[in-house]
Amino acid sequence: MVQIGAQVVYSKYAGTELEFNDADHLILKEDDIIGILDGDDVKDLKPLNDRILIKVYLPRILILLHFPG
Repeated sequence: MVQIGAQVVYSKYAGTELEFNDADHLILKEDDIIGILDGDDVKDLKPLNDRILIKVYLPRILILLHFPG
């Protein structure tokens, strides 16, 4: 479960945008949240569920940065 106030990374086209009390908000399903960011660096991202974080180098060399569990 994602805690109130957590910084999250979510899918690009996920959620529903709305304005409430002159502020923009986004309603998401928890499944659309990719991970929780615990710091200012992408290495601090904790992927949720069965997701993993990889870094893509051109020409498409993939390096695993975090493995769940």
